[in-house]
Amino acid sequence: MSGMLKSVFSGRRSPMGDMPTAAGATVPQGGDTEALAKMTEVLLAAAQGDLERRVLEIDPESPEAEAMHALNRLLDLADAYVRETRASLDAAQEGRFHRLFLERGMRGSFGQGAGVINASVRGMERAAAEEKKRAERQAARLEAAETFG
Repeated sequence: MSGMLKSVFSGRRSPMGDMPTAAGATVPQGGDTEALAKMTEVLLAAAQGDLERRVLEIDPESPEAEAMHALNRLLDLADAYVRETRASLDAAQEGRFHRLFLERGMRGSFGQGAGVINASVRGMERAAAEEKKRAERQAARLEAAETFG
């Protein structure tokens, strides 16, 4: 990572001054400011909940190319995590417990969170099955009571 990126990610200001970006943030001047501006705009969008934005047109010769690709991979994981969470929990809310979180490709904390979500959905399925049995037993008792009543 370039010295300019290290100073940005460590919170230090570049000695070369600042340059405003289209997103309203400031990016240190010098080096590959275009690459840093692209990453900053994508990061600011992600901080506002836009997980679909990516760094595009990455120059493979740029010293920042690896960081740009890493940012895109992180956003791919975060976006997939949010989508899978929503799909599995929406299905569970509708009583469709077969739609579990697709854990393939989820690493580290993402994978752990996916496992917790799937365990929770399975727990909801067990609770729903128990509630259904309880309701059936109650209905049978009421029917039997009406027969004697």
